[in-house]
Amino acid sequence: MKIFQTSSFDVVKDCQTMFNFRRVSELVLDRKRKFFQKYVCATILYVKLLHLWRRMSCQAYVQLVKLVIGAITRFLSFFLSVVVVAVFLISATMYIGE
Repeated sequence: MKIFQTSSFDVVKDCQTMFNFRRVSELVLDRKRKFFQKYVCATILYVKLLHLWRRMSCQAYVQLVKLVIGAITRFLSFFLSVVVVAVFLISATMYIGE
């Protein structure tokens, strides 16, 4: 691990334990869980909005479209942040392994 100027796996594990660093696999699993929770919530919201759309007027339809676009935008921004974090964790893991 470059921070501690060592390449010994045992020393790295001890440092991770002492400084309360979580394993990369645990961090990725937590990110996946949060991602899927938000994905399910966004899907449920989308389905509810579709059901409401059937009963709405034209003005309400425009508001519905704005809500859906906002939900999709939030979902995509969250997804991109997960991808950035995953790339960071993968590059950090490869850096530690050097």
